[in-house]
Amino acid sequence: MDKELAIKISRQQQAILQALGNNEETIARLYRALAKKFPGYKDVWAKLAAEEEEHARIFDEMAGQLVKDNIVLCGLEGLGRKDTAKITSLIENHLTRVIQGQMNLPTAIAAALSIEQSLIESPLFKQLWAPSDDLDNKLQRIKLETTSHRQTLESMLDTLHNT
Repeated sequence: MDKELAIKISRQQQAILQALGNNEETIARLYRALAKKFPGYKDVWAKLAAEEEEHARIFDEMAGQLVKDNIVLCGLEGLGRKDTAKITSLIENHLTRVIQGQMNLPTAIAAALSIEQSLIESPLFKQLWAPSDDLDNKLQRIKLETTSHRQTLESMLDTLHNT
């Protein structure tokens, strides 16, 4: 691959990673809003929010590194910002509903679970990998923590249904 093409692809992928980072920040805002609305679960929501904020930081760091080092990630072929726009809309819709007081706890947990599940099922989650150990380790961390978030939320929902 010639250098010009690598730079062009790196910049396109940078935009996708920045959009993913923005989604992670929005998820963190949602979880912080849920921590305020449901103080009995404040610690769980705060932990999830902190991890989402770290994911956003990692995506932003990776986006900068792609362009700086002309790195091309594997698994983003044919994907674009529109692919991240769908999840963005879902997250923002849930955040608005929380802020407007339109969610009870089971609905809020189910909404958060649907977000985490949609991330796990996305082509970005399934296909994305990096050609360097450092970048790939960061991606794997995000994937593991996202899976852990889903498990935490499933457990919360099960506990609510069994009480």
